[in-house]
Amino acid sequence: TSVQPILRPMLLGQRRELNHSDQEILATWIAKTVAVMEYTESGALNPIPPEHYRWIRERQNPPPGTGVWVGAYACGGHLPFFWTQGLFGWSAEVPKPPGANVPNTYKATIACGHVAFQVFGTTLHGIQPSAGGLVHQIWPIVGPFRWPNTAPLMERDLRRIANEKLG
Repeated sequence: TSVQPILRPMLLGQRRELNHSDQEILATWIAKTVAVMEYTESGALNPIPPEHYRWIRERQNPPPGTGVWVGAYACGGHLPFFWTQGLFGWSAEVPKPPGANVPNTYKATIACGHVAFQVFGTTLHGIQPSAGGLVHQIWPIVGPFRWPNTAPLMERDLRRIANEKLG
C-alpha cells in the first residue's frame, strides 16, 4: 500500500521529512487501522460511529472531528506493541436505540516499533482536540515537519496520553 514507504522507516526509527501527502496517508491509514481494530474486541461496544467508517471508506481520509498525532516510541522496553482505546461520552444529540448506548467520542493509542500514534474522534460539533507536546499533530495537517521532532515516548508516556482526555 502507499503507506509502506512512509511507515516502514518510521517503524525502524529512521528520521524522515513528513510532507502534507505523507501526513494524509499516515493519518488515513491509522484511522482505518483503529476502526478495524475495534472489531477485534469480541462483545465490546464499538465506540466508532458508523458515519466515521463510511467517511473513511468513501473519501479515503479521516472524518471531520478526527485528530491524529504521531510521536517516536522508545521501544527498547518490554512493550514492543501498545494498544488502548476508550470512550469519552454520550450525547443527547445522538439518537439511542432502546436499551443501547451510542458513543460519540473515542480515542486510541497505538505504538509499534519506534512509532506511536494517538487518534481522537467525535461526532460532537465544536470540539477541537489536542494532545499536548508529546506527539505531533498530523491530522488535520498543520504543515511539513521532520520526524521525530520530540523525545521518544517511554511506556509511562504512552499510558499517560492513553489515559488523559484530549481537548
